[in-house]
Amino acid sequence: MKKKLKRISDIIFYIFLGFCSVLIIISLHAHLNNRPPSLFGFSFAVVPTNSMEPTIKANGSIIFHSISYEELVFKINESNTNNLPIIVFRSNNKNVVHRVVEVTDTGIITKGDNNQTVDTDLVTSDNLIGIVISIHNNFTITGIFANYLNLIFLVISLSLTYVMIKQIIIVVYNFNNKNQTNKIDKELELTKLELERLKLENEIKELKKKSFDD
Repeated sequence: MKKKLKRISDIIFYIFLGFCSVLIIISLHAHLNNRPPSLFGFSFAVVPTNSMEPTIKANGSIIFHSISYEELVFKINESNTNNLPIIVFRSNNKNVVHRVVEVTDTGIITKGDNNQTVDTDLVTSDNLIGIVISIHNNFTITGIFANYLNLIFLVISLSLTYVMIKQIIIVVYNFNNKNQTNKIDKELELTKLELERLKLENEIKELKKKSFDD
């Protein structure tokens, strides 16, 4: 029973270890690519400007999902022209959240709802990040979470890294300790066998001596 519980505990630990590794990789990948961290394709972000008012207020938060360029074009063609999707894309080394205006042969034209002119950069498969699926203009937990998402991922990653290192040290220590214990047990067993052998030899000598005396 004890061995079974330990086996279950080890399985849970390795699953946790794998989950930690995934979170760390996600965080590092997002940081290196200057993009919001995402989990299963979903990401959070805060829109700091008023370019999308009144749809998205300044400092309002959004939830968006990754989407391929081809899927987005198909969705735009299927959408009502009065309610085209809002997308997230990279422009001038920044993440931009604007609405689709038109699809051309060279890319997608976008514009902020509160802007007078369209964006200068076209959206292509190279700079498309995702499509907005939820908007939160009120001061909500979602907004707070989105605003500090990078910091939260960093803290979680560092915490999990610490836990992983600690657990690895414990596992290595226990493994070495177990090997040392096994080594000592073997030495004790050999010593015991040696004592028994010497005892048996003494008994044989005593028997021979007694037989000789007789």
